[in-house]
Amino acid sequence: MNGFERRKELKKQHILKAALALFMEYGVQKVSITEIAKQANVSQVTIYNYFENKHTLIHEVFIYYVNQASSDFEKIVYGDLPFPEKIKKIIFNKAEVAKQIHEEFYQYMMKEYTVEGNYIEKIYAEKAIPYFTELFNQGKIEGL
Repeated sequence: MNGFERRKELKKQHILKAALALFMEYGVQKVSITEIAKQANVSQVTIYNYFENKHTLIHEVFIYYVNQASSDFEKIVYGDLPFPEKIKKIIFNKAEVAKQIHEEFYQYMMKEYTVEGNYIEKIYAEKAIPYFTELFNQGKIEGL
């Protein structure tokens, strides 16, 4: 990836991160493209250059969120903590996220991904199940 492509991808990630933070706090409907642009320190035009419309941005934010959650889970599973600590971390991380997520954002996400063959199902099958298998194997090795 050349410098231009790298900067473009970083800007896109910055927009997704800003939108996610706003959606988590205020929900989807109350957050405008203007607010996302301000939070991401870009123009509204820049957002529309990366994302066709707000619905497309919301969809990409959900994918970004699922990928981040998957990455965080992977770090715990393959990290150096003992099995019981990994289990505690997974449980408490989920509880913390549940407290932080705006109810409307959560409902919107669940509605968006109720279609069979959705992205969450794909990630679950491709990553979460193997991560859980690895985690349980670690527990067996530790005699737990």
